[in-house]
Amino acid sequence: MTIIFPRVVCAYRATMPTTAHYQGEHKVSGVVRNFLKKTKELMLTVTNHQKEKIKNGKWKEYNKRGVLIAEGLFLNNKKHGMWREFYDHTGSIMIEENYENGISHGRFASFHPNGKVLSEGNFIMGQRVGYFKIYDEHGNNASNLYFVNDIQIEDTIDAV
Repeated sequence: MTIIFPRVVCAYRATMPTTAHYQGEHKVSGVVRNFLKKTKELMLTVTNHQKEKIKNGKWKEYNKRGVLIAEGLFLNNKKHGMWREFYDHTGSIMIEENYENGISHGRFASFHPNGKVLSEGNFIMGQRVGYFKIYDEHGNNASNLYFVNDIQIEDTIDAV
């Protein structure tokens, strides 16, 4: 796994295991792949990921080919705010989801590999509520699912 750390406090460029202190609150060990002096971002390949403290702040994850696969914020070791996940092979958007203290809360959207919306709806404290709309690869509304307290009440199929 490769992680980007913005605003690194201390980093040592080496080909041997290296430690980076992330904003003074998160410590991981791994091999430094790249350190961008201009933005002070550190790309670290983690071989022995040790959580010693709570994750807080911006977080980016990359696959082994360097393609961004997830980004968002952590607050007290929990996802918080907008999170985006990307297709591993292309890096195009796969999911946009809002979190509140590690629980899905707010707008959710998933996407087809071509970038068109696959589904969209809302969560309130981890439960689906209201309509979740499902779309085909061309963006046509194919189905509408209605939820109350995470229980599907209705399924309306639209003619395409």
